[in-house]
Amino acid sequence: MRNKMQKNKSIFWWVFLVIVILLQSVVFANENKDIANQEVVSYFTTFYGKQNGLESKNFNTITQTEEGYIWVGGYGGLFCYDGVSFERKKLGDGIVNISCLYTDTKNRLWIGTNDSGLYCYDQKANVISKYGTSTGFTSLYIYTIAESGDGILYIGAGDGLYLIFEDSSVKKIDNSPDISCQVTLEYNAVSDAMIGVTKSGILFAVRGEEILQTERLYDRDSASYYCAANKKNGEICIGITNGKVEICTFDGEKFQKNRKVYKTEFAWVEDI
Repeated sequence: MRNKMQKNKSIFWWVFLVIVILLQSVVFANENKDIANQEVVSYFTTFYGKQNGLESKNFNTITQTEEGYIWVGGYGGLFCYDGVSFERKKLGDGIVNISCLYTDTKNRLWIGTNDSGLYCYDQKANVISKYGTSTGFTSLYIYTIAESGDGILYIGAGDGLYLIFEDSSVKKIDNSPDISCQVTLEYNAVSDAMIGVTKSGILFAVRGEEILQTERLYDRDSASYYCAANKKNGEICIGITNGKVEICTFDGEKFQKNRKVYKTEFAWVEDI
């Protein structure tokens, strides 16, 4: 059975599947000076299913490559949207149960699975590279993928955190089993650190092979950290299982202690 997060994500991507298309129009009203030169933005949602080429109802992840293609992955495999319809992409026998997708700065598509390890698809060269037990991974369950400012790929797996360097070599971070099974993993450019949260509620910061800090949430409505996202100004938004969001910073060594706390209308903040 998949964990609660994956189940909810699958439902989310099906209900909201797959694209919210932004229609922006600028209206200039000559007859009314109060609304003259006012920009009006409207939105509409388009739902996609079998009639558009989607052969599966369950999706866990979505990303976009620089050509504009939108990729979605789930238990039914990998699909690509070209602006008109979806097409199933059979890039390898093991690319079926997809847990996460990521596009790096070289426009390579990284594909994490829950049972077959990690794959890298270089579209320009039309080459698929597989990362598994033969390349240094000891877990084939890939939870998260993120890239740092120096081009290193951080791979969150079931037994810890791995690094993939420019030469494609793999290094597992020492003591990283303490921060395994990551729900979220994002690069914070201001502090030059990777910020993440694990399934067990550990907030952590990593730079290179060094775990800079780990932190749990104790004695607060029996709640725990569940997700995190970085703002452009370096602030970190941390979602909590009691429906609250904490805002803090990371100075490169430790997380800020005095934090702003906001109560949302949700019972559980699962993703930001």
